[in-house]
Amino acid sequence: MAQPPGRPEEDAHAHDMVGTRAACLDKVRRWQAAGVQALFLVPRGPDPLGQMQLFLDEVASKA
Repeated sequence: MAQPPGRPEEDAHAHDMVGTRAACLDKVRRWQAAGVQALFLVPRGPDPLGQMQLFLDEVASKA
């Protein structure tokens, strides 16, 4: 996938978060260790907002 011209740094951490909750948390921890300051998460499924809140609560509890 080609990166948009002039904005390579914005797409450097555009990764697919599909996977288990544990795998996603592991990715978040690795990005935090690498100095990533912000993640843009797109929840999916039958209750995306509820799933997002559970995920963010879990990330916060392990931070």
